[in-house]
Amino acid sequence: MIAGVLSSAAVAAIGAWGILAVVRRDRRQGGPLVRRLARGLRLGVNDRRLVQRVARRAGLPGAGAMLLSAGCFDHAVRHVRRDGPASRRLRAIRAAVFEGNCDHPVADAGHMRRSA
Repeated sequence: MIAGVLSSAAVAAIGAWGILAVVRRDRRQGGPLVRRLARGLRLGVNDRRLVQRVARRAGLPGAGAMLLSAGCFDHAVRHVRRDGPASRRLRAIRAAVFEGNCDHPVADAGHMRRSA
């Protein structure tokens, strides 16, 4: 009987540890919304991290806003140098997300037009 209780407690502790690990990962990665949006838009891990970094720098509550609203995306991008590699990558991401070019944003990165 005691062995059964102890094994149940061990299973519960392992389960709680697993749930805690998922929650921590979601917090680090911007939450399940950002992860699901990025996956649905076929954004890679580096693109998702770039969007999260830019959202934090712009003071947005989360990177999900950038992936849902073109206005939020444009506001956040104003905090990035115009001529840097991040700026070029963000233009490609914006085109893929908001201009309907979701087939593969990386493939078209060199052919994006500059937004005004």
